[in-house]
This record gives sequence, C-alpha cells and structure tokens, in this order.
Amino acid sequence: MKCLTCKILEPFKSKGFSTFRDFDNVESLLKELSVTNQLKFDKVATYLCTACGAKWELSDPDNAYRGWLEYVSPQKQKIIELRAKLKI
Repeated sequence: MKCLTCKILEPFKSKGFSTFRDFDNVESLLKELSVTNQLKFDKVATYLCTACGAKWELSDPDNAYRGWLEYVSPQKQKIIELRAKLKI
C-alpha cells in the first residue's frame, strides 16, 4: 500500500468477517476515516482514499454470508469500467 490510510486498512482486509463485531469494527473505522477526510465515500460500499486514490469496497455480512473488505486494484477497476462500457 502506498499511504498511511491504506496501511491502516490493510490488516482489516478479509475474505469474510469471523464475527459481526469484526465487521462493526471495520465499519466504524471507515466512518472515522471518512469524517477526518482520509477516505471519501464514493458510492454504495465503495470508499476512495483521498491520499493515494486507492479504492476499497466493503460488503455487509448477511446471515451465513460473511461480507468482506477488499482493496480494488487498478487492473480490476479497469476491467469493471470496460465491462460497464461494453455492458457485459
């Protein structure tokens, strides 16, 4: 990760939150970073780092579905943009 904000979020990256409390802690951290203008809420569950422009996505847990916090790489962002443009 490039910047301090992203280094703060790095340990919270997950492929699934173990408990709802873990999700709640991450969500609180994202809100705190948004209030201090270190992250900008972009759209539903997407945050942009104001320092380096990195994109982070948060997925809410729902019963058996664990949710996650993920850094979206520039390559993945490009693929998403191309799919939207081509309507794939």
